[in-house]
This record gives sequence, C-alpha cells and structure tokens, in this order.
Amino acid sequence: MDIITFGDKEDGKEYILRPAVYCLMFNSGKDELAIIQTGDGKLFFQVVG
Repeated sequence: MDIITFGDKEDGKEYILRPAVYCLMFNSGKDELAIIQTGDGKLFFQVVG
C-alpha cells in the first residue's frame, strides 16, 4: 500500500511531527467514511455497520 504525502519538504526548514487527523471524509452518498492508515499500520477510523 502506498502512503500518500501532501506537499514537499523544503530544505532548511524545521518540521515537527504532528500525528493528527484534520477532517472526516465521506463519499458523495454520505454513507461511507474514509479509513486513514498510518505507515505503522494504525487506523484512525473504523467503518461500522
């Protein structure tokens, strides 16, 4: 599974690791929720039902 990365890291800047989720993503029918998986396999959401 590929891990999606947003943006590019800029040389000379200090970055802080901030494991977090900023939104909930639903499909257009609003009956499915996205599941986000980190590189170490942790899941942020579980779809139930």
